[in-house]
Amino acid sequence: MGSLNRRIARLERLYNTVPCEAPAEKEQRLARLKAKLQAAEEKAAREEAEGNPARRIALEELKEYMEMTIADRKAREESF
Repeated sequence: MGSLNRRIARLERLYNTVPCEAPAEKEQRLARLKAKLQAAEEKAAREEAEGNPARRIALEELKEYMEMTIADRKAREESF
């Protein structure tokens, strides 16, 4: 029976029909992500002050990618 439940959960995640994690878990994951992003931004600022803008550029590209992904996901959700 556990195998069937895992398969159902996997399909639900695949088709975004049901949240795959509890709201508290999602909030914790989001808080950890924000903390890591802030630390990366601080490190990028330090490195850029030393003359190396590579990390800042990479972070900007990552943010752009994340924004595009979110926009694509919202567009798909609205089309259903």
